[in-house]
Amino acid sequence: IVSDLDEIPNPNQFKKFSKKMRYAVFKQNHFYYKLNLQSENEPFWFGSRICVKKYLKSPQWLRDLKFKKRPFWRLDKLRLSNIIDEGGWHFCNLKKPEQLLYKYKNLCETNDPITFNEKIEEKYLSLDSINKMISEKKDIIGRNHKYKKISIDNSFPNYLLDNISNYKEWID
Repeated sequence: IVSDLDEIPNPNQFKKFSKKMRYAVFKQNHFYYKLNLQSENEPFWFGSRICVKKYLKSPQWLRDLKFKKRPFWRLDKLRLSNIIDEGGWHFCNLKKPEQLLYKYKNLCETNDPITFNEKIEEKYLSLDSINKMISEKKDIIGRNHKYKKISIDNSFPNYLLDNISNYKEWID
């Protein structure tokens, strides 16, 4: 399994992967800033990847594969339709406002139109702005993204449910 630290594959879904699939991606619920603020623009993230070792060319090769549902006749892309639903959680930018400000003030990609495809305006780079945008469930760097509050229920990781009192500051 290749995964970023903020991508948590659902262990209950591992059984949906078989060796004949060779590789697959986990379709994960996509959250920003808080454990229960789900992206309305991109509610799902195709994050963690799984692969049979003998087919793995490199971790980066696996990360670069573009998984999506394709028509049956696309035999050349057959294995890139292997999507594991209810595949986990992507908790993006789960940081305190001070940490978010530091990140975005120091992000080397902010002036890179190819990778980041936008420049963060100075008006968004303040603690007041970040706190305001999070409370309004809007994107903190000015993109037209919105987030909706989701109830913490049994669809969340068991560890979180068992330790919910330790994460109160991270719940909207």
